[in-house]
Amino acid sequence: MVSMLRIATEPDDAEPGDDSPVRLAIVNIDILSQSLPPAHVLPPLLEQFPKLVSSQNECERRAALLALGAVMEGALDYMAEYIDQGLQHVFAALKDPSPMVVRAALVSLSQITEELPSEVVKYHSTMVPDVFNLLQSNHSEVMKAACGTLDAILEWIPQDAMVHYLPNLMKALLSIMHNSTDNDVKLIAAGISFCLLSNISCDRYSCTRFQEFFRTVSSALSRDVPQHERCQHF
Repeated sequence: MVSMLRIATEPDDAEPGDDSPVRLAIVNIDILSQSLPPAHVLPPLLEQFPKLVSSQNECERRAALLALGAVMEGALDYMAEYIDQGLQHVFAALKDPSPMVVRAALVSLSQITEELPSEVVKYHSTMVPDVFNLLQSNHSEVMKAACGTLDAILEWIPQDAMVHYLPNLMKALLSIMHNSTDNDVKLIAAGISFCLLSNISCDRYSCTRFQEFFRTVSSALSRDVPQHERCQHF
């Protein structure tokens, strides 16, 4: 684990998704957490995490956040008692000056939400506005990660709270559909829209306004994204 963490702190100029040493180190951390007893794997990470996540080195902050998300699936029970403290670091990193760290925080938040949604959603009032803001990021990978994080968390937010987020969320999603040149981002935004359609009750919000919003998203998706790409995602 310590060796993988050390590799994960190295600079990484590869595109997200490429098999760089950093990405492979994070993948190995995930594998270790699923293959070995947590008591053998997690203590070194928990010992190093506070130092790395507060480091002046952005690569070390990125490594800490990605490693935290990577171990969630394989060591869920072990990590449950530490996750509240870990989440506070993740939330703080959403405002980090480094885009690579912000993206790592979003990825980690998505992974934690998949495993412990109830622990994440109780912080929705402070977390969701920050993720909304990142939908307007000038960095495409941050914007894409923010879309992915919203997709992970929205279904867990109570409807009473979701109603208050809808106006800003619709505005942000429409901006993405109109202005983004990345079809993957548009598809994720459309997926969030479909999620809203299936989870928001019209008696809680203006049906007319929401239907207009959904028609606009559908029109933009049909116009800008080739059919074969839409079929791959839906």
